[in-house]
Amino acid sequence: MENVYIYVDLSNSSGANSYSQYIGSIVASAEHGEIKNVGIKSGSITSINTAQSSATNRVQFVGGLVGEAYNSNIYNSYNNAHISVTNFEHDSFDIATRNMVGGIAGRLDNNSHIKNCYNIENIEGNNALVNYIGGIAGLLVTSTIENSYNCGKILGTNSNTTWNCLGGIVGRNGNSTSLSNKGTIINSYRTGASAACSFYEYNINNPKNDGRVTYSALQGYSLQLGDAFTNDVQNTDGSYKYNYGLPTLKWQIPENR
Repeated sequence: MENVYIYVDLSNSSGANSYSQYIGSIVASAEHGEIKNVGIKSGSITSINTAQSSATNRVQFVGGLVGEAYNSNIYNSYNNAHISVTNFEHDSFDIATRNMVGGIAGRLDNNSHIKNCYNIENIEGNNALVNYIGGIAGLLVTSTIENSYNCGKILGTNSNTTWNCLGGIVGRNGNSTSLSNKGTIINSYRTGASAACSFYEYNINNPKNDGRVTYSALQGYSLQLGDAFTNDVQNTDGSYKYNYGLPTLKWQIPENR
């Protein structure tokens, strides 16, 4: 899909105080489903709701492919659309506005699986009481991310810095005080300064720091990422044909189809 354009602003609408918003290029909310071999080549996804909330929990689930994935699988897919989410900022948990934003899925929950996927565009979450912003998934719960990478910048602003959770792979791993519902990250990589998870095992001061690589090193990681990936095709002038020299899904190259 090229030039994906989603723009939602509920700030002055009758639905401004609705409980949740689900937004994704392919599916808003996936339950018991499967998405594979999908590419978002370019575009933007914007969600805005700055109205003062009366709902006790107002959440924006926004993903490059899927807003929320529940017991679902996402395979061999990528996102290259810029994502920006803005909520009403409130400094008390009596009205908890939340942004859950990810390059592939806003929330990955209940035995869902992202495998052989990547994000290369910037992702940002603004305001809200809580930001869970991740390169692959905003919130990871009892699910798995495997053989995936992110090199987009992860940006987030709010006044409650304790809950401004920004991660190169996921923003937050687990959603309660029970460690049993955290997810698993396998053989996945991210560039930049952010940790793999900004909130891992409920200790924001001890993030999980494995998987960090430089951009130039990531360009040679197709073998590490597995059989779904291959090296990008280089043109005679030294430029790259499909994916800026980064590991490329085999199906992206026409001669492999």
